[in-house]
Amino acid sequence: MIQVMPPEPFVYEARYGWNRQSGKIIGGSLIFCAVMLLIPSPLWARIFVVGFFGLCALVFLSVSLTRKTALRVDSAGVTTRSYPLQPRSTRFYPWEDIDKILIWQYQRMKSVGVQRRDTAAPLMNQPIRSISRGALAITAPGIPPEVAATGVAANGWALDLSRLAQAVAHFAPTVPVLDTTTGRLLNPSHPEPPDPA
Repeated sequence: MIQVMPPEPFVYEARYGWNRQSGKIIGGSLIFCAVMLLIPSPLWARIFVVGFFGLCALVFLSVSLTRKTALRVDSAGVTTRSYPLQPRSTRFYPWEDIDKILIWQYQRMKSVGVQRRDTAAPLMNQPIRSISRGALAITAPGIPPEVAATGVAANGWALDLSRLAQAVAHFAPTVPVLDTTTGRLLNPSHPEPPDPA
């Protein structure tokens, strides 16, 4: 007889899946395809528009169906996955390596990143190219480049800040969770927000 273990309490796990955002993107892409097929237009334009928006709809649909973990906080540490269709984008951070968890926002989309301690071993296969530093400065202002480059945007999954803060407070009460968009510390065990830089 197989014994099913109950879920570990206080674990926070967010998965890629169907939500309002992915529904809007898939629906909008399919509408563009339908409109392009119904209105008189050159064949090359139809092929281009239907191909592009059809591919967008297909990619977002496949992302929604993967149900891969985007963010998990448990007793071992924090796991992130930036791209559900790329297994190499999965990263695990043990609690002993984590200095703080930072949340930032760019164009109404929140992102979560883990700032590691100076004593933590370097991440494998995670070089930050100089050409991307400019983009990181725009999309994640004030966030250390190493954190921004390995952060995970809440795109295709829903971020629950309250549950994230509760899980971190339970498993690692000394690790601060800082929302840099408001400057607010989400877990109350720290008297003042640390400097995100």
